[in-house]
Order: sequence, then structure tokens, then C-alpha cells
Amino acid sequence: MKRFLPIIISLVCWVIFIVLSTLNALLHYKANFIMILFVYVLFAGAAMGATFICWKIFKPRTEVLEESTDDKELSYLDYSMELIANLAFIILFCCLMQLQSPNYFDVFFEKYIQIGSLRISKFYMFPIVTYLIVPLWFNLIFKGLKEKNFDNNYGSSVIMQILIITLASYLLLMALPNSWCLELAIIEILTVVAAIRKYIWKKWSKKKISIFMIGYVYFWVFALTSRFNQGIRYILHLSTYLNTSINYVKMIFNGGLLVGPSSQLLKNQNITQFLVDRNTYILSGLCQGGWIMVIAIIITLFVFLCSTYRLLGKRGISNDYYVLCKAVWCGLALRVIFGTLYSFGIMIPFNLPFSNNLSLCIDTMGLGLLICNYHSSLHKDKALPNDNKTNE
Repeated sequence: MKRFLPIIISLVCWVIFIVLSTLNALLHYKANFIMILFVYVLFAGAAMGATFICWKIFKPRTEVLEESTDDKELSYLDYSMELIANLAFIILFCCLMQLQSPNYFDVFFEKYIQIGSLRISKFYMFPIVTYLIVPLWFNLIFKGLKEKNFDNNYGSSVIMQILIITLASYLLLMALPNSWCLELAIIEILTVVAAIRKYIWKKWSKKKISIFMIGYVYFWVFALTSRFNQGIRYILHLSTYLNTSINYVKMIFNGGLLVGPSSQLLKNQNITQFLVDRNTYILSGLCQGGWIMVIAIIITLFVFLCSTYRLLGKRGISNDYYVLCKAVWCGLALRVIFGTLYSFGIMIPFNLPFSNNLSLCIDTMGLGLLICNYHSSLHKDKALPNDNKTNE
């Protein structure tokens, strides 16, 4: 029972966050609490169920592929290189089409992909690219390097592939708001760090790894500063918004009660509209439940962060899905830490986990992935002899 404690605690926190999101949604919609809660539970349950089903379908196939690596004509690194070549061709093709027909074809410069009359929002593509495609691809590259016995001659190929994937993800998502691009940069840097720690930290020179990481971080610093230069007008606008935002946060803090809802705050339409725009259940919880509720929410966020980290497993680094799960957990940690700071008036615009419809779906699927990975690692631990466990 003790082994399943991280799963139970994470699921309890998940249910609490759904209830908090429902209370927050009452500020948006004039509807019954039970009705909104039912819709949110149904929506989150469907996302969690879909994650479990996908894990059940695809994980056995992955294991079969790993068992038959000796019979493959292409190594993982060669297969990744073929995908990189196709990706480079797609990027060049999109650039050519965008130059020829900018009004009918746009992939890079808008917040949606436009192909004729078809438009696909990049906000929905962001979590798929950031937390699924990129980590899995990085893992494929480093696994291919392991297959080559960590030969230094393949180092340039690995570095080039990582940079091309990073550049492609940035070009695709650079039209999104600054905070989204900052999240993309942080997650990809931490994903590379996780992959290096898993595969090559003990195999390659620490000096070479450090030089690569410095160059990789510098690439992201250059990319972000180049886009922030064109956002100076936004920053000037943000400074005026910052003063207004801090004033509203102070009003909410001063008007919040120790226990129970504050009728003074809830009747103030300006504050209500601010809470709707801010979309954080910490501030709405202060208005609806008092400081006791805020303290309980922060404790729940901390417990959730610790329990989900525990879902990575004691020997998680030896798990095949470590890089993917680490990226997912880092995304949850970013939203917990920066989302909490954002709720207290610090202008780091990150939403708290499970705080809106998109976040409720994506974060639930991320939590489901961590649970599946942890449950799978428990079965592997059972299969290991006791002496192997102690040696690890």
C-alpha cells in the first residue's frame, strides 16, 4: 500500500484542483456549481482515461521494438537523421509556400497555421510539441548514441539534430506570447539536461558536455532576446498593467477574510472582472474562502509537486520514459511555482495547473502519464532480484 501512496496523493490533489477550477469557473459562467463540476470531472476523466488507453496500446509495441534492436537495418540515430532530413525539407517547403502565397499559407508568423481556409491554433499544438514530440525525439537521439556505444565521432550528428529540432519547434511556436516561448525554452533546456544525465553524463567528457550546454542555453537566450526586442511596446504597456494589477491584488489581500467569503470583494465588479482575466484559483479562493483556503491551496500545490516528483520513481533515470516524464514534471513544476508567484502579483504570466480548460486537459494527461510510468516501474522493481535492487 505504501508504494501506491504517491499515486493516491496525486489523484486526491487532482480532484481538489478540479473543484478549485470549478469554483473559479463560477466567476465566468452563471451556472450551477454541480453542473460545472460534473462537466469538469467528465472532461478530466476522459483525458485521464485516454492517457491510460494510449499507454496500454503503445507501450507493449515499444517494448517489442526494443527487444528486436539487433535485427533492425537502421539504428535509432540513423532513423532520427532520416526524420531530420524530412523535417528540413518541410521547413524549406513551408518557407517557399509562405513567400509565394502569404495570404493563403502561413506556418510561422501567426498564432495559427493557415492552409487556405483551414486554420489550426498553435495554442493546442504547444503542449504536443513541447511535452511529447520534442522529449521523445531527444530520447530517440540519445538512445541511438547509446546504440553506437557513445562513440565521440557521432557527437556532431547528435548536436546538429538537437539544434535543428530546437530551431524547428521555435519557428513553429514563436508567434505565441512571450511567456509561452519562455516555457518552451525552459522545458527544452531541462529536457536536454535530463537526456544528458540519463545517457552520456558518465560516458563523455564533462568539459565537452558543459561547452555544449552553454552553447545551447546561449542559443535560447539569443532567440528570446531577439523576439523581446520587438516586444518593447508590449513591455511598456505591461508596466501600466502591472501597476493596475498590483493595486487589485492589494485590494483583494486587504479585503480577504480569515475564514469564509468576502461579500465586499465578490460584489465589486472590477475585482470580479480582474479575477476572470487573471484566471487563478488562489485569488478567487481568497475571495470565496478566506486566507485559510489560500494556505490550504498552497499546501496542496506543494504536496502535489512532491508526490508527482515521487512518481518519477526511485530509479526513474533507468526508465525508458525518463526523459519524457521529466519534461512533463518540469512543466507541472513551472506552473506551480510561477503560477503561485503570478497569483501574488509578480508578473510572470504562468497559469496554475488545472486552472483552465486547456490546462485541465493537458495537465491531466501529464499526470496520467506519470502514474502509468510509476505503475510500470513498480512491476519492473518486482521482477528485479533483491540483490540487484540493493546494488542500484
